[in-house]
Amino acid sequence: MNKKGFTLVEVLAVITILAIISLTAVPNVLKIYENNQKEELLTDAKNLLSIAKEKVNEKNYLAESNHYKFYIKDLYKDNVLINDYNVLSYIEYSIMNDKVNYCIFLVGNKYSIGKDACVNEYELDIQKIVKNSE
Repeated sequence: MNKKGFTLVEVLAVITILAIISLTAVPNVLKIYENNQKEELLTDAKNLLSIAKEKVNEKNYLAESNHYKFYIKDLYKDNVLINDYNVLSYIEYSIMNDKVNYCIFLVGNKYSIGKDACVNEYELDIQKIVKNSE
């Protein structure tokens, strides 16, 4: 008798192999996705810092005050980017010892930079990004 098809043992072996592959692959894919979200937040933060610096130079805020806070919603009035971040997110600058210091507080949907305090522009890296509590 010549039967066509797979035996139960063969099907179970294939299912087991697929399960092992998915158990190792899924966490790696999720980690890549999470890192991409953090990198996107970091890139947006750096872009917002450069826009704030341009605004400071353009409007000569430095001559008026040694401290100023730019809210993200004001920096990006006609841009979609503000929809991704909390309206209380801001960039501020202060002058200390004749040196301009910029820092950022950016709250995204899943991740934030400077959750408890502003993060200085020189400290701005992926280690400063924290996951929002749900």
